[in-house]
Amino acid sequence: MKIGYLHLGPFEHGINRYGRLLAAESQQRSSLDVLEAEIVLTDNPIYNQEVLIKAAQRLSDSDLVHIQFSYFNDRLWGSGWDQLVHLRVFLNACPCPIVATLHDVYYVPTGVKGILKYMVPQLFSAFGIKTFGSDPSPEEASSISTLRKAVRVVKSWWIHNFGAATATLRELTKHAHLILVCSQEEAQRLDSHVDPKKLKIIPHFVETRSLSTTPVEARNSLNLVKKRVITILGFIFRPKGYQLVVEALPYLPDDIQVVFAGNADADREFVDFLHKLAQEKGVDHRIRVTGYLSEIELESYLLATDLAICAFIAFSASGSISTWISVGCPILAFDLPQISEYNLIEPDAIQVFKPYTPIALAAAIQEFLKRDRETLSIKVARLGQKLSLPNIIDRHLTLYTSINQHSHPNPN
Repeated sequence: MKIGYLHLGPFEHGINRYGRLLAAESQQRSSLDVLEAEIVLTDNPIYNQEVLIKAAQRLSDSDLVHIQFSYFNDRLWGSGWDQLVHLRVFLNACPCPIVATLHDVYYVPTGVKGILKYMVPQLFSAFGIKTFGSDPSPEEASSISTLRKAVRVVKSWWIHNFGAATATLRELTKHAHLILVCSQEEAQRLDSHVDPKKLKIIPHFVETRSLSTTPVEARNSLNLVKKRVITILGFIFRPKGYQLVVEALPYLPDDIQVVFAGNADADREFVDFLHKLAQEKGVDHRIRVTGYLSEIELESYLLATDLAICAFIAFSASGSISTWISVGCPILAFDLPQISEYNLIEPDAIQVFKPYTPIALAAAIQEFLKRDRETLSIKVARLGQKLSLPNIIDRHLTLYTSINQHSHPNPN
């Protein structure tokens, strides 16, 4: 069987890397031939059309083509309505069956279900209505800020239903033979967008790492000796819990060092806010923001970390969690459905905290530091074995084969 992989976006982009690792593992299978096409789109529409058509032509001999797709397509398929144009160009030029993995699945229900499940509760909240039987005060009902909140809710619902991201998803699901997501939670978010017969769940893989140093050496090289290190990994985005960690730090012992290990350029305004907040709390000297890390630098911070913090208030699937699992680092996360899914695979592999408050997080960190780290690491390592890249590729291959057999039925 011949599999084509399209890699969109810059080399360092996490979704680009996700697809490249799938392709690399597929190349290890003697039963597969792998074709790859890698492109970065620009602001030039003529250039973009040319490279998309060339990529489709390069992959056209495949039995199927696997592509990656995101709600946040700006650096992949393009921003705004350009993403729909680019997707159509590729699909029209590619004659092969399409498999698409969806990342950053933040779509909300559409139609009447969306109004009842998404817009109505948020409108009630905007106007201060707690139940269907309560009424807002005159001050609440007439306030400009309340009306602005209501307008934002309606605008958000309209964008989710009729905006570029949803229209592009609709185009993709119409043409794709199979849509893959990494969790049951993501599948539920797509229940009004994707035909259930096309939708399959394959967990995010955990890659195997060949470590070139030790935790002691990593701490020495990073000047983190005699520190207990807690780290948030990846691009700095607001929903990942950075503010919560800063607010929890004053409740933690002085030897705890916080590391924000990842690119800080995506939301510079938020990074500046975090610096100011840390100064106000008197903990700025206990926080290190690394910026973008090379693979070698990343490895050092992974090994120097005592506890990985994954304090998402909401998320889709997380490459950073998979990275932590790959080195067997204990993980503390907010109690969300996706975390429960991990713990169904390997019980108690990921520690959780709730409610979503600084004091609750600080208490959970303190409690963790009393536990046996080796025992927790063993559970994380077992989870990593179950989600290893070879095992996850096996699950992909089962689906690839079913599509291939359907597209090329046995004449006998």
